[in-house]
Amino acid sequence: YFYQLVDSSAPGKPLGLQGTINEDGYVSLRWNANTDPDLYGYQVYRSNFQSEELVLLTEEPVMLNQFQDRVNVNSLNEAVFYSVMAVDRNQNQSKLSELFKLALPDKIKPQAPVFLPSSVKEEGVLLSWLPSGSSDVVRYDVYRQAYDQTEWIRIKMVSAAGDSLYTFIDNGAAINRITLYTLIAIDETGLESDAAQP
Repeated sequence: YFYQLVDSSAPGKPLGLQGTINEDGYVSLRWNANTDPDLYGYQVYRSNFQSEELVLLTEEPVMLNQFQDRVNVNSLNEAVFYSVMAVDRNQNQSKLSELFKLALPDKIKPQAPVFLPSSVKEEGVLLSWLPSGSSDVVRYDVYRQAYDQTEWIRIKMVSAAGDSLYTFIDNGAAINRITLYTLIAIDETGLESDAAQP
């Protein structure tokens, strides 16, 4: 009698998943090739959040240990997550690879800060503002303009420290002349917000 053993052994879990993304959202993934002799291919999964259920990207298993994808970079998401599964010829599935987090390029400028009413003190002009609603802001640039001038001059850079209110006293404003002020928020990638209402 000839007896065919049923292959119930799953292939090894894919290792070494890594990848890159460019400014247009094109993703290149690669991982270590499995050494299982009966390997059929790989299934690639993606999610937008670490806690979200993974979505299958490949209709059929891909043979090579690499994959190309494209994601929307004009979103509020800061990253996407990928995982890979190996499949053998008998459709035995490996465990999912370790989840790989791929940071998206930041193309969304931060929200503008909001000025509160200013006041004049003995020390100078007291400026107060509410912070930007964007979480990746690293500093605020304060600009001044004489009313009869067109050029804005940066007079102060204030580091973002998670405060709910920021203040700055300008002691360099001209006496008895109308002065305008505005603010710009700068995020960690150097993107600038719109200027606050002067």
